[in-house]
Amino acid sequence: MQQENLERFAFLYLCGEKDRDILLGRREMTFIDFDRLTYLADFFGLSRFNMEVWNQHIEMFTPQLGN
Repeated sequence: MQQENLERFAFLYLCGEKDRDILLGRREMTFIDFDRLTYLADFFGLSRFNMEVWNQHIEMFTPQLGN
Protein backbone atom coordinates (compact mmCIF):
# COMPACT_ATOMS: atom_id res chain seq x y z
CA MET A 1 0.00 0.00 0.00
CA GLN A 2 1.32 3.46 -0.86
CA GLN A 3 2.30 5.91 1.89
CA GLU A 4 -0.52 8.30 0.96
CA ASN A 5 -3.11 5.56 1.30
CA LEU A 6 -1.69 4.39 4.62
CA GLU A 7 -1.80 7.91 6.03
CA ARG A 8 -5.35 8.49 4.77
CA PHE A 9 -6.49 5.17 6.26
CA ALA A 10 -4.79 5.92 9.59
CA PHE A 11 -6.31 9.39 9.85
CA LEU A 12 -9.81 8.20 8.93
CA TYR A 13 -9.45 5.46 11.54
CA LEU A 14 -8.35 7.90 14.25
CA CYS A 15 -10.88 10.66 13.62
CA GLY A 16 -14.53 10.77 14.59
CA GLU A 17 -17.57 10.18 12.43
CA LYS A 18 -18.14 13.89 11.72
CA ASP A 19 -14.56 14.36 10.50
CA ARG A 20 -14.79 11.21 8.37
CA ASP A 21 -17.97 12.56 6.78
CA ILE A 22 -16.24 15.89 6.07
CA LEU A 23 -13.16 14.25 4.54
CA LEU A 24 -15.26 11.86 2.46
CA GLY A 25 -17.37 14.74 1.10
CA ARG A 26 -20.58 13.83 2.93
CA ARG A 27 -20.55 17.13 4.86
CA GLU A 28 -19.38 20.58 3.88
CA MET A 29 -15.97 21.58 5.21
CA THR A 30 -15.75 24.92 7.00
CA PHE A 31 -12.56 26.92 7.45
CA ILE A 32 -12.45 25.86 11.10
CA ASP A 33 -12.68 22.20 10.03
CA PHE A 34 -9.93 22.74 7.45
CA ASP A 35 -7.66 24.42 9.98
CA ARG A 36 -8.28 21.76 12.63
CA LEU A 37 -7.90 18.76 10.30
CA THR A 38 -4.67 20.01 8.74
CA TYR A 39 -3.30 20.78 12.22
CA LEU A 40 -4.15 17.27 13.43
CA ALA A 41 -2.65 15.61 10.36
CA ASP A 42 0.54 17.59 10.92
CA PHE A 43 0.54 16.79 14.65
CA PHE A 44 0.26 13.05 13.92
CA GLY A 45 3.10 13.30 11.40
CA LEU A 46 0.89 12.47 8.41
CA SER A 47 2.50 14.98 6.09
CA ARG A 48 1.34 13.43 2.83
CA PHE A 49 -2.25 13.27 4.02
CA ASN A 50 -1.96 16.84 5.30
CA MET A 51 -0.84 17.99 1.84
CA GLU A 52 -3.66 16.02 0.23
CA VAL A 53 -6.27 17.79 2.38
CA TRP A 54 -4.53 21.15 1.85
CA ASN A 55 -4.41 20.75 -1.94
CA GLN A 56 -8.03 19.61 -2.20
CA HIS A 57 -9.52 22.44 -0.14
CA ILE A 58 -7.18 25.45 -0.14
CA GLU A 59 -8.98 27.18 -3.02
CA MET A 60 -12.16 27.48 -0.92
CA PHE A 61 -10.34 29.16 1.95
CA THR A 62 -7.78 31.46 0.33
CA PRO A 63 -9.71 34.62 1.39
CA GLN A 64 -9.74 33.49 5.04
CA LEU A 65 -5.97 32.94 4.94
CA GLY A 66 -5.41 36.56 3.98
CA ASN A 67 -4.06 35.94 0.46
